[in-house]
Amino acid sequence: MNKLNFDNFWTLTDDYPVLEWQVQDLSITLDDSTVGEGQQTDVTVTLTLDDGSTVTASEVADYDAGGIVDVDSGVVDANQQGTTEITATVADQTDSAELEVVEPPNIELEDATLDANAVVEGSPLTATATYENDGGPGSHTAELTADGEVVDTQLVSLEADAETAVDFEWTPNGPVGTEYDASVDGTDLGSIEIVESSTVSLAAISVPEEVGSGAPYEFTVDLENAADETVIDTVEYELESQTAITEPIAVDPDGSDATLDYETDVDTGLTIVHAVTVDDETLEETSQVTEPPSFDVTDVETPEDVEPGDEFDLSVTIENTGGVEGTQSVTVSDNDSEIATEELTLEADSSETISLAVSEDATGEYEYAVATDDDETDVTVTVSEEAGDDGADDSDGLPGFGSVVAAGALAMTVALVALRRRN
Repeated sequence: MNKLNFDNFWTLTDDYPVLEWQVQDLSITLDDSTVGEGQQTDVTVTLTLDDGSTVTASEVADYDAGGIVDVDSGVVDANQQGTTEITATVADQTDSAELEVVEPPNIELEDATLDANAVVEGSPLTATATYENDGGPGSHTAELTADGEVVDTQLVSLEADAETAVDFEWTPNGPVGTEYDASVDGTDLGSIEIVESSTVSLAAISVPEEVGSGAPYEFTVDLENAADETVIDTVEYELESQTAITEPIAVDPDGSDATLDYETDVDTGLTIVHAVTVDDETLEETSQVTEPPSFDVTDVETPEDVEPGDEFDLSVTIENTGGVEGTQSVTVSDNDSEIATEELTLEADSSETISLAVSEDATGEYEYAVATDDDETDVTVTVSEEAGDDGADDSDGLPGFGSVVAAGALAMTVALVALRRRN
């Protein structure tokens, strides 16, 4: 029986051996091109075979790392500061990637707080910790502990001289009256007490009289707290008997109002039932489903032509023809590239005009487009040396404007001036 000759004819990969001649190309990539001294990063070696397929050889490649780092099975250990080329070789194919080893990270906890020191059993609480790194880039595994037991971990990754906040979450499950001593990375956060469910009560809910089909809406939950400290309890929201939201709420000693949002795809003309439950208390309210907001471009006023360098206005009226209030972004584009955007909130059956000051230096025809979620249209302005004052004299809209273009648009050009709103 002939044995496979791996030295002369075959090469190993991370998955299966291939013939050396099948390897047509090799590429090397690093997860991080900059790491702190004493840190690690992964290297990936990808082989392209003669049939166009690829396979990795990160664990079996031969590496030349330049001395300041070690590479073993695709893992790079950064031993000292400096810059080096990491070269991988497989079946006479090579590629290199540059790695910079910098000052080691110095990630320290700056501050940590609990969102409450009391919680109703079964409700999660959150601890927020702020970390700062005054060293090189790197990472740190942060731990939230309760009575010395790790209950949540978060990986904190920071660039040099950066700061970030991370959230830990934990759901205590002891009986009422149980207290836990909480800490983050050994920094004491105080005690957490599990309190009775009757501590927090559901006072009222407020829902819209009408909601748009397929459109977001908000509703308010009024909660009362019998304790003299903030308590975390869970609010459950059902729409048409289907659980839609389950969210922990921090309730202050003097009570809190929580605003939540959702949307329904129920057909227009129907009535929907909202139900909010806190522990064993449930309140219900109803809403009529109507047409969702619809933002239409209803009018544009623009000059017919202008002289080069002259500033002119393009203004457009947006109308909400839907059944409820809505918020949408009005975007301005030039040659299919977005160049401006403005968020607009309109009540049902209301409109607003937005105006934009524009100037163009070169002659020619300029096309601009405006779009909402529901409507889109274009407008063209001609810039010419012969324009003179004729465009302003022919205006049948605002002073200085030309003809009204139905279903027109906002516009913006090279000499872009900030959007301004005119009611």
